[in-house]
Amino acid sequence: MIKIEKINNENNPDIIICDGVNSFVIARNNLPDLCWFPELNYYLNNEDIIFTIKEEDGEIYILFKQLYQDIINGNIFPLKEEGLRDISLNDIIKLRRKNEQQKLRFRKKAEANGLINNGIITLHSDDYDEFEYSSILTIKKIDKIIEIVFSKNKNNSNENLLSRPTYNIRITESGGRYWPFFVLFANFRRQLQNIDWEKTNNETIKEKILKYK
Repeated sequence: MIKIEKINNENNPDIIICDGVNSFVIARNNLPDLCWFPELNYYLNNEDIIFTIKEEDGEIYILFKQLYQDIINGNIFPLKEEGLRDISLNDIIKLRRKNEQQKLRFRKKAEANGLINNGIITLHSDDYDEFEYSSILTIKKIDKIIEIVFSKNKNNSNENLLSRPTYNIRITESGGRYWPFFVLFANFRRQLQNIDWEKTNNETIKEKILKYK
């Protein structure tokens, strides 16, 4: 069962997600950028590190699934239902059409830069200048499972050895290769911060799972 812990800043905490054996962190590290990284000894681990989020993980699964779907669909700036009140049907149709066109542009952008391919999200860290050698975060959806994979950065044989082997994934707030998808990752972290485990019960989880199916 996946567990979540909030650390460091009470008002804007970083997040640790643990599967009982390994854990990874979603942090700002006092920077505007986001960082995802597994907690481990960087010099002893060379294999991919895999986390599996299952439907029975409830609230966390729901949020990961929504993040996955929003990236795949290019749904970065969704229409707010309250924004459609008190306007004409023609205006609603125009807004929905404009929103669908915007999502299509974002999907094409994500396909062009390799962020999405055949239903798999592949994000190269902005921490490393050379795209093909950077550490990689992969997000897949397999039936009712979300799989998170961290792959370590690679050594360029034509250059000196990397000074710091790392699984760290930096997602740049502005100017990065995946802007504006940063917005989705930032919103996702905020939603994780707002989880209240004391008030979460199985009935609520079931209702939410049904809502997102």
